[in-house]
Amino acid sequence: MSKSTKDIIIEAARDLFSENSYHKTSMSMIAERAGISKGTLYWHFASKEELFQQIMSSGGSYIFKKTKEIVNSDLPADKKIYEYLKLKTIFFSQHQKLAAIILNNTELISEEFKEKMIKGHLRRVDLMVEIVDQGIKEKIFAEQDPAILAVLIIQISNTLHSEMICIDEIDEEEKIDVLFEFIMHGVKRGKKNEG
Repeated sequence: MSKSTKDIIIEAARDLFSENSYHKTSMSMIAERAGISKGTLYWHFASKEELFQQIMSSGGSYIFKKTKEIVNSDLPADKKIYEYLKLKTIFFSQHQKLAAIILNNTELISEEFKEKMIKGHLRRVDLMVEIVDQGIKEKIFAEQDPAILAVLIIQISNTLHSEMICIDEIDEEEKIDVLFEFIMHGVKRGKKNEG
């Protein structure tokens, strides 16, 4: 199946933003890299900011879709957490430069887009709550508020990923294992289990 013009544009922009930074990449450069005219580019995206936000949205949509597949699998809860961490580690590793660009260009995110990102985050939290609920039922996780554990798992993985992607001497598998052990140690313990 051949890629759509929109997909070709997004791929070209993602590469150029990663190579040159957002501010040093022009719409002309993106059109040239995509092998299209500037008119065609502007037909699909009204501005560089809109294109940047589309790239961010597509990354979030991809993570959500793959997380949903993990949630719907027959794996035990701890294996689902591992697969989730693996998904995010590989995604962040493949998009290292772009992740840094996103972190360093938050001014490009409008209030409307922030609201969209918050809704997406809440949808991911709902998926993680399903995994945590399963883990509590399987007696793998401590009996704590599933929503709190879900948010903690997501936030810890986000924070550690943003720091760990910069450490090239640690391979992906080791990063996944470190994250998994850290998170599992936390969710297995808890006030209700310590007594």
